[in-house]
Amino acid sequence: MIDIMVDAWFMESVIHNTIKEYERLEPVSVSMYKDFFEEHDITKEQFEQSIKYYMRDDETSQEFVQECSQRFEERKEELTGVADPVLQPQ
Repeated sequence: MIDIMVDAWFMESVIHNTIKEYERLEPVSVSMYKDFFEEHDITKEQFEQSIKYYMRDDETSQEFVQECSQRFEERKEELTGVADPVLQPQ
């Protein structure tokens, strides 16, 4: 689920950083999520249920978000070759 969530975060980043006109945001978002669910062979309902499961309590949700954030940054670094200076050891 963490890899799926990281993919969703990247997709949301693309949607919100490239689409400036609100009128165009929804159709693009719907289309990208349709492809996202097909690619991961899940339904919107399964995705939402999984999120609810991982957000069921504070400890579980913190661990989940922390692991997602770490993997997001690792993948971003792989794609861009640039590490987030905030996450680098001092």
